Amino acid sequence: MKIFFRFFCIVLICCFNNSTYGQINRSQAGNYQAQKTSFHEYASNYQNGYVQLLDGTRLDGQISIIGYSYDRLYGVNFKTDAGEKYKFSLRSLVEFGLSENLTNDTPGEFEWYTVDKVKLGSNTGAPSKPSNTRKGSTAYGYVVTKEGQTYQGKISIKEVRKKIIQIDVKTGDKQKFKFEASQLSNFGVGKRKEAQTSGSTTLVVNDRDNSSYDSLDPVLLAGLDQNTNGYAITSSGEKIKGKITISEFPGIWFVRDVTLTRTNGDVEYYTNNGALKRLVFSKDGKIVEYVNFENEYVKVLDRSGGLIHIRNPHPSTPSTGGELANAVTGAALESADQELRSAGGSVTKNIRPNEDTDWTSEDVINLYAKEYLIFNERTGKYAMYIPGRKYQQVEGDLMGSMHYLKLPKVGQDALRKMEKPLRTMNYLNEKIYSK
Repeated sequence: MKIFFRFFCIVLICCFNNSTYGQINRSQAGNYQAQKTSFHEYASNYQNGYVQLLDGTRLDGQISIIGYSYDRLYGVNFKTDAGEKYKFSLRSLVEFGLSENLTNDTPGEFEWYTVDKVKLGSNTGAPSKPSNTRKGSTAYGYVVTKEGQTYQGKISIKEVRKKIIQIDVKTGDKQKFKFEASQLSNFGVGKRKEAQTSGSTTLVVNDRDNSSYDSLDPVLLAGLDQNTNGYAITSSGEKIKGKITISEFPGIWFVRDVTLTRTNGDVEYYTNNGALKRLVFSKDGKIVEYVNFENEYVKVLDRSGGLIHIRNPHPSTPSTGGELANAVTGAALESADQELRSAGGSVTKNIRPNEDTDWTSEDVINLYAKEYLIFNERTGKYAMYIPGRKYQQVEGDLMGSMHYLKLPKVGQDALRKMEKPLRTMNYLNEKIYSK
């Protein structure tokens, strides 16, 4: 029972911290002060730093990063200069880092190689010893001193034990400059982009009534008449008007087989192979919409601009143990994974879905929790939530808004609990995804 309990905990960790965004850690591993902790395999002491939220807001204060390692983080603990404390999922952030250390503006864009150690006097073919030194370079980049002066040209970097020691610059007019890391504030590849500064921003609450949003975009409903009950959009973008019928499975909210009778009488059959992107048609006197998600035609429950609300056709969270999981604190959830893996992790072998899973079987579906997705059609990113559960991906995205962080608890609960999904979708669209 104890192992199963831990398993359900880690499932929720994955739900909350699974990231579809490109968060950037602007500071190097050697600059963080790692500490020992019983809750996390990797954690750093609080140091001066910053976070940038999804809505673009930058907060300055003290930062502590947590995860399995520096390269596999799952959270950021943060204290603002005003004394506010936040526990951020990586989903909430665009970037983060330390304030008093050298910042790489373009991580991943430098070319790096390791400097091997060779014993003095050894033969040319003698094996080298591993080194703690790396060198990086780019044909054109820049450095910025702490006084604000910029130098641009060929960049050469020396790094020892994952910490940059020195950066050399050779400018276009052949001048050479050597800088210790302590002299610089940031550096990067390419031409430096001048930072844009702005004054204070006033957060304005714009509470729209849900009735001002159509559950289905009016454009989708255009073109229906008495001779056709709907239309399909193919994966190539072609719009086909005609009679649409679907074959449904008992207790299943998505379909695989679609029959489309064109206006000229031609009959076409489609299955779940990705050929169709969207279906819009009249069913039982109502207009319904289905979209292709993971090669299943899934019914759209709500729509807010480019966001759609659907039930996940291929869930992965076990349906059992929801009450147990909800009773666990965030700290216990974050530590559960290490304990599970030390126990062998075998508890998950018979519950995890695979390619042969029959998703059209009610018996199979009942093994899993009801996972719902807020899917962004423009970006392909999504946030998952399970009704009644805590630590949702949706909450991670909501915390990427300074406006949300400033809301009273009752206001936050109204959004994160997803009791009215369309209201939360409207908020995500207006406060976060549109930024």
